[in-house]
Amino acid sequence: MTKTARQLQEEGLLYDVFEQELTDIKDRTYGLVSELSRVSHFDTEYVMSLVRKIVAKIGQDSYIVPPFRCDYGDHVFIGNNTYINYNCCFLDSAKVTIGDYVYMGPNCNIFTPCHPIHYELRKEKVTEYALPVTVGSHSWIGGDVVITPGVTIGENCVIGAGSVVTKDIPDNSIAVGNPCKVIRQVNDKDREYINSLILDDETKDSKYKQENGYVYSAKDEAIFNIVKDTVHYVEILNKLSNSEIQRRRDFLRTFVAKLDEGAMINSPFYMEFANHLEMGVNSFINYDCIMLNNAMVKLGDNVLVGPKVSFYTAIHPIDAKQREQWLVYAKPITVEDNVWIGGGSIILGGITIGFGSVVGAGSVVTKSIPAGCVAAGNPCRIIRRLEPGYKLRKIEGKDIPELQALFRNTVLIVNSKDYTQEEVEDWASCGDSIEHWKELLSVHNYVAALDQEGHIIGFSSMNTEGYLHSMFVHKDWQHKGVASMLLSEVEKMALGYGVHKISAEVSITARPFFEKHGYKMVKEQKAKANRLYLTNYVMKKELIY
Repeated sequence: MTKTARQLQEEGLLYDVFEQELTDIKDRTYGLVSELSRVSHFDTEYVMSLVRKIVAKIGQDSYIVPPFRCDYGDHVFIGNNTYINYNCCFLDSAKVTIGDYVYMGPNCNIFTPCHPIHYELRKEKVTEYALPVTVGSHSWIGGDVVITPGVTIGENCVIGAGSVVTKDIPDNSIAVGNPCKVIRQVNDKDREYINSLILDDETKDSKYKQENGYVYSAKDEAIFNIVKDTVHYVEILNKLSNSEIQRRRDFLRTFVAKLDEGAMINSPFYMEFANHLEMGVNSFINYDCIMLNNAMVKLGDNVLVGPKVSFYTAIHPIDAKQREQWLVYAKPITVEDNVWIGGGSIILGGITIGFGSVVGAGSVVTKSIPAGCVAAGNPCRIIRRLEPGYKLRKIEGKDIPELQALFRNTVLIVNSKDYTQEEVEDWASCGDSIEHWKELLSVHNYVAALDQEGHIIGFSSMNTEGYLHSMFVHKDWQHKGVASMLLSEVEKMALGYGVHKISAEVSITARPFFEKHGYKMVKEQKAKANRLYLTNYVMKKELIY
């Protein structure tokens, strides 16, 4: 007896994709999936009523954030307390089994169908066979993960964002990359690390903890309400045509933290914390960007973000028991001026992409990228450096007269917008003594940026204890990436000294620059210049290495 396409499909044999029986099932499913895509994220009862019609099984307290796509639905089996985030796609020609307490990030794809390698078998008609996919209970699948046919991911696993899983992953594994490989096993230190981020202070609420990098509850009412309000505004934005540029821009300014002149976001777009997005002058985000911006995402001036780029500041615990309490912490993302991020890239929390750098399409950025680089890959690595028009070198004693002149002119001109004339003159006089400069050079390691003629246009310093003493850039070289490159260089010095926490005393003028690079203010103070006490800020940063 001849087998139907459905029978062939169930047995993992080759079948015609467009056989009428299969087409009828898919037509019904596509109608429900299309209806689901038009439902608000927070209309939970309606969402779940549709989901139950689409999938074969979804367990108690599980949820799928729309939009969600699948072909058949009756091959999808989801356990209890599982959360499938925004814009996931399951091509479920074979069975897709998701266990209990599975967290799946946005944009994940599970593919069960396989087309023949030899084109002759798919030239006359579209044929395929299908292999089942299983994701074990208590696993966390990061955003933008692809799981290919026949794969089983074990229980209590963590799959890094952007991974392409082509082979089975054993229980209790952390695996990342393309192709996805196990890098280590889950262990007790993972739990201890999260415990170190718990702030035991009843006077501090979840919003404070979120803003300051501590663990907080994603189920907290205040946090939940921010997400709910943001998603509501984003849904309105997505109903406006991308051609209505000024209308979209005006509307964005009613709810995001900052949107400078000429900045724009194309729809569709998804974001969860409107108060955590700042966009500089003429910055542009293209279609299908996702921002899980539990921490701040700052885009500088003239930043170009290609389609389908994901920004993930939120970090879940590795330990499943902690994760299942909905604990989370977040690290900010900073993209400096004149950066281009290629389409399909993923940027993880705690990352800074330096001035003028280019990130290749499809990259997964797991470490900060210095200024003036081209970087690509999964994980993203520097492949070459762009010629910035200046170079760096170590400062020597013979450079002191040039340092004195640059220091004095910078303080008197650049810092005069934030300090009185009397204050900048007093501050500038601190550089008059050559002996003082010799003392500084003996204690701190100084680096200079030079123009093409070899003139010093900026300098910075770092000592072996992680103290950043100086950061001054010539008035004619402001906002051209010089300070960013100097900062990247002295931060590398600190890592070379085995130091992972940097401190600095920062002027009013420099504070926004340091904040943009991930430094946090510890306190405001009055520090003595020469005769006068001037306002500055103690700031600190923990380096990611």
